[in-house]
Amino acid sequence: MHRTNITEPSDGKKHTVSRGSFAQQYLSHNEGTQLSLLGYLSEHYDGDATHLKTAGFNFTLFAPKPSRSSSGLEYEAALLTNHGARGPLAYRSISSADECHCGGISNAVDGSPVDGLGRTGPWPKIDIGRVRFEEILNVRRSSSSDLTDDEQEVALIEALMELMGWSPPSFDPSLDRLRDSIFIPPFNIVPRLSTPVNSDATPPAEPPPRQRSKLYGTRLTTVILVRRDGRVCFVERDRSALKGDGGPEDVAEVFGSRGKLETQRVYKFSLT
Repeated sequence: MHRTNITEPSDGKKHTVSRGSFAQQYLSHNEGTQLSLLGYLSEHYDGDATHLKTAGFNFTLFAPKPSRSSSGLEYEAALLTNHGARGPLAYRSISSADECHCGGISNAVDGSPVDGLGRTGPWPKIDIGRVRFEEILNVRRSSSSDLTDDEQEVALIEALMELMGWSPPSFDPSLDRLRDSIFIPPFNIVPRLSTPVNSDATPPAEPPPRQRSKLYGTRLTTVILVRRDGRVCFVERDRSALKGDGGPEDVAEVFGSRGKLETQRVYKFSLT
């Protein structure tokens, strides 16, 4: 599963349902019968009004299914979204050849280049990511290597980590061009006021509390490799780390495209 948050302004209203609850519910559900992925979504979210108080999100789900051939593991995939804050839930199967083979999910509304701020235009991070991902897959298919199976796995992980660390030359995240870069170096942002300031209004007796800035950027990268026999390699690598509590005076360490190997987490298991 994977989630992207739809970029949208704050309207000052509190979102009472966390987007993380979808992941928690999906991972913890234990159906008495084997439901298809679309069957699970239908059973839990058709006509659901509980999540109308959720911020905008795109949630991609994957589920293994019994193989109908000797090639090994097969899976089904679906997208669950509300198309923006407080929107009704909708879902669809991810079944087209292009999406299944080499797809990408942006922070825009599904099926549209428009983000939650109403801005339209290309998403270079998605377009470049798909092209480079396809190149990595083609190299792996066409190469005849003397490397062992485990060595090839490590090489693939490093290629994917390098892809996820891509950033255009002289990229400045503070210029609000986050859709241009896959990797976002940490930078300070200041929360915007939810209501406009009236210059003619009488100033309050006490000034409003100062809004502190906070650091924003890519914190970590995850690569998940699933073999046809069900073996899984899950690698999570730090990209940046805070010094202190993330206040405006703090400086974040940036570890570059390869991350920081001493803080890498690796988990290997099998799907049954």
